[in-house]
Amino acid sequence: MINEFEDKIDEEKDEEYIKGWDVIEELFELDKKLPCEAFEIFFNIFYPVKLQE
Repeated sequence: MINEFEDKIDEEKDEEYIKGWDVIEELFELDKKLPCEAFEIFFNIFYPVKLQE
């Protein structure tokens, strides 16, 4: 029972710690090149450029 109580306290601390945390912005700051490559691949797949013959 004490273990469940400690888990509840840890969950509350975690929720308070991440409140207002912008995960996308944080990941973008860590590696700006990766999201750009992902967007490029996405658009190349869904909106391929038609080559002129």
